[in-house]
Order: sequence, then C-alpha cells, then structure tokens
Amino acid sequence: MKATLLIELRTEELPPKSLAKLGLAFREQMQKALAEAGFIEAANSGRWFATPRRLALQFDDCLENQPDRVIEKKGPAVSSGVGADGTPTKALGGFMRSAGVEFAQLERISDGKAEYFVARLKKTGGRIDEYLAEMVEAALKKLPVAS
Repeated sequence: MKATLLIELRTEELPPKSLAKLGLAFREQMQKALAEAGFIEAANSGRWFATPRRLALQFDDCLENQPDRVIEKKGPAVSSGVGADGTPTKALGGFMRSAGVEFAQLERISDGKAEYFVARLKKTGGRIDEYLAEMVEAALKKLPVAS
C-alpha cells in the first residue's frame, strides 16, 4: 500500500539563512535512504519545508513495506568447494551453513575467470517503521551544520 510519508522535526532556533541549505540536504539524504531501501522510487524527490523551529519532509507514494527481494550470496570457487569425490569441502560446508542452504540449492555462476557457488536467498521486505528512525538519524548526522 502506498501513502504519503510526512517527517516533521521540531528544533531549536535555526538560522533563517541556513533553512534552504538544511532543508535540501535533509531531503536529499532521506530520498537516497528511502530509495535504496525500496520504500520510494528513485525519481521521487519529495518536498521539504522549513521554519526556524521546524524541518519537515513529504514523500508521496511511499510504500509501507519493502518489496521482497532475492539476494545473491557468493560462495567459494567450484574448484575449492568440491572434493575429488564430489562431496562438499569444509569451505563449502561452512558457506552452506552460513547461508542456510543445502548443496542441491546452490547454483554455479562464472565471472569469466572462475566458476563460483552462489546461494540465492529470498529476503522478506520490512516495514518502514522498522527503518525510519535509523534513516532519519543518519540523515541528520550528514546535515551541513557547524559542530
């Protein structure tokens, strides 16, 4: 489901001459974080609002949940992952345990130089409220303010 996301921060008195710079920087950081996490489209630039005591952002068409995605986890080379008898080596066994997969679930890919084992893992998308506080905190740390 898509909805409008509004983030409003109450602040100490901000210098009026810095409002545009702070608003733009906050919007850019949040837009980047939300797009990378899959909550908004990369083209969704949002809007910023600022007064000396408030800094706010609005993003339309924001997803409540991230889309599910498939993550490729690269393992050891095929040459070092399988013994002469065709059984997995300790290196491949450790990789399978860390990825939580069985040997039959592994795929092989080549990067032109060598062939590797790959585990494709489905990651269920999280809710925006699980990520938002961390995103806002990271964006605020990157604002152009004097320390």
